[in-house]
Parts: sequence; structure tokens; C-alpha cells
Amino acid sequence: MERIADLRTPLSQSLSRRVVDLIAASVEEYPTDIPRLVQLIDDPDSRVAWRAAWACERLVDRSGLPLLPYRDTFEQKLFGCRHDGTRRLLLSILYRLPRPSVFPVRLYNYCIEHMLLPQEKAAAQVLCMKMAFSLGKEEPDLLAELKFYLENTTTSFYSPAFLTARKNTLRRIYSQQKK
Repeated sequence: MERIADLRTPLSQSLSRRVVDLIAASVEEYPTDIPRLVQLIDDPDSRVAWRAAWACERLVDRSGLPLLPYRDTFEQKLFGCRHDGTRRLLLSILYRLPRPSVFPVRLYNYCIEHMLLPQEKAAAQVLCMKMAFSLGKEEPDLLAELKFYLENTTTSFYSPAFLTARKNTLRRIYSQQKK
């Protein structure tokens, strides 16, 4: 694999999944490029930032371990992110990375809040719901809290994707509580 020395240039041009996969493969082979790719998520050009997050997501799919040290960085980027697509990709990256040893209270609270925001995109709501469930599995009190929010949500404000994820998450919570 030939190294892609300037990561920003291909990310600023029109690109396909194949190009993003090539960038992820290059960064996987040359791990010293990971900080530059992660930093590009903060690029002023929202297209570059979104595509850098996409490349990070593809890298997590290939082998998430190189990005594990950046878990806190991804969380911080998520909390300040204004772009819907980048936010969804950051949520996806965090969902796919192994859970941290210390419970991420701020991330859990973010997920609870954003899964219920009607103005949030459906994909982000669903990822927040999945992450809240995943994080809450270890704590019965947190699952009870998640169950409470989901059971008491006025469903008329939400998309079919949210409603399906809600139903599936509640089913998983009920089966978890029976154990």
C-alpha cells in the first residue's frame, strides 16, 4: 500500500467509498498518520471534516484498536459538533470502539438527551439509543432510567426509524431485566 502523505487533498475533493477505504488502509498501514486524520475532523471545511470522520469510521471497521487511544478525543469532538453527518459518524465510531474502563457519564447523558431531541436526525437518535443501552447494560439503574424515558416518550414526534429502534431497545431491556 502506497502511503497517502497529504490526507486533506483527497478528502477535499469529490470522493467515493473506495477512496475513503484507501485512506483508511493507508492510515492503518502508517499509524503515525492517525493524529492527522483525527485532527481533520475539526477542519473548517465541513466536507473535509465529514469525510475525515468517515475515514475514521472505516478504520474502526478495519481494526478499531489503533483508534482506541483517541476515544476521549472523539467524545470531545462529538460534544462540540454542529454538522449532522459528522455527529452521526462520531457516534458510530464511539459505538463501535470497546467500552472504556471508566464509565463515560457525560457520553451517557449526551446520548439520553440527544436520542429524545425531535430535531436530531433519526440515525443519530438511534445511535444514541443503542449507545445508551450498551453503556447502561452494566448498571440496572441506568437501564431503568432508559426504559422510563423510552416508555414515556410521546411517539407522534418521531420517525419510523426511531419508533422501531425504541421498540427493539425496550424489548432488549425487558429481556435483560428478566435475567
